[in-house]
Amino acid sequence: MAWIGALFGPALVPGRTLAQPGPAVLAPVPATPAAPAPVALPTPAAPPSAASVAALLFDVSRIVAAEVDGGWLIDEEALHDIHVDVMASACRATPEVRALALATLERESTERGDARALYDRVGELTSEVNAALTATREREAMARAVRDAPRECPFWVRTDPEFRGLQSTRDRMILNFDTGGTVQLRQTQGTWTIGAGGFGRLLAGYSFTRMSLLAGFELGGGALLEPHTQPTEFVVNYLPALPVVVRTHYQSWNLDLEGAPVALFQAGNSQWSYGVRAGATIGFSSLRVRGILPWVGLGFAAEYHFENSARPEAWYLRGGFRVGGVWDP
Repeated sequence: MAWIGALFGPALVPGRTLAQPGPAVLAPVPATPAAPAPVALPTPAAPPSAASVAALLFDVSRIVAAEVDGGWLIDEEALHDIHVDVMASACRATPEVRALALATLERESTERGDARALYDRVGELTSEVNAALTATREREAMARAVRDAPRECPFWVRTDPEFRGLQSTRDRMILNFDTGGTVQLRQTQGTWTIGAGGFGRLLAGYSFTRMSLLAGFELGGGALLEPHTQPTEFVVNYLPALPVVVRTHYQSWNLDLEGAPVALFQAGNSQWSYGVRAGATIGFSSLRVRGILPWVGLGFAAEYHFENSARPEAWYLRGGFRVGGVWDP
């Protein structure tokens, strides 16, 4: 059953374990006379939510990774640039969650070692040096957030004991929208032809820690060359579909696997024919902008359309770039 924990457990960064909070300390109960009045013992404070700590750690990791991808050079300038994004997450986490997240990053940084010393020893940026450098950057970003939160967090931003992160969609309902252009190939009755088109779709579903399940409606279309026609003619296809998508997440990268029943009708032939689709998309998402996690990707799909009285059987191959976003209500 280990795979269930891998998909749905709280840890968002592979290989990361959380620092453990210290035991709650109860106030001593004073001595009482022989016939005491009932004394209410203080209730121990609940430990920080492991899921909230993991969500905050994931946000910091994604923010640092995005800055590195953009060209992290001068530490002070880079940490200044990401400070607002880190604070947007830290201010929504409780002080206990922030403290435990910082303790986790401090432990990881110690375990990875000093990046400069490692670099001096090997003379190049190896994976070990980069891991130590990343741990140092995440630790420093979190340390500044813990230090500055009491002074900088806006009074109208409330902490959430069940904080689930801003830079991910974990543990919530989500709405995905995307669109894109496609290159299309069709094979029917032994003949191939080519065309181009586009699509748009709206999907809703639920996002777990490392996986989202989505389903919805799509409408696409395109123009295909008609083979063996002089002068050249085109046929315009319309392609409604009901896609079901399984999306797996790794930090900024997503992999979509999808299946869908599809239909087809044409501008010059309104009779419907039907088929099935299987496809995959590799996507990259950026940091949240005005409540939306935007993403871009490259997708491919194969469709088989069954023969009926309207059309012969056909295979379609489609591929192209996609842009979209994810919004959680």
